[in-house]
Amino acid sequence: ISVILVLTSAHAAHEVIDNILFLKSNKGITVSNPELETLAFLNKQPGTGTVMLDMANSHEEPLLYTSFLTNKKLYLAGAGVLNDHGFDTQNQKALIEKVFKAKISKNAYQILRENKVDFLYYPKGLAPEFTKNVTVQKVFQNESFEVIKVE
Repeated sequence: ISVILVLTSAHAAHEVIDNILFLKSNKGITVSNPELETLAFLNKQPGTGTVMLDMANSHEEPLLYTSFLTNKKLYLAGAGVLNDHGFDTQNQKALIEKVFKAKISKNAYQILRENKVDFLYYPKGLAPEFTKNVTVQKVFQNESFEVIKVE
């Protein structure tokens, strides 16, 4: 038992030290006004649908508050933490990449519907590839973000 305690305490100590250093850096997590505006829009949408974020273009930090502030589920959130605890998130990450890089909207929408995703949320200017070939229903946009409703 003491061997297990020694082996697991090193990881816990590392996490605690990282958290203390992060707090001392005074960086914190900041949420811009355009992002708050986007999250407020999603929060006003009926139901508790699922939101898919572009993982390649978002940091881990936004995932910490997006679900809370929108009252929506995220398709994949906290992948780093999940991976640290032994959960394999490769399939979810691959599906997100497939959706955002799909050139044919039919393929992207099929993946989104099969995975019960209701909204795509991404930084403006980084729209999924398939939106360049077809008119999509952008239900929200501001100077920094766009949201597509999956029908």
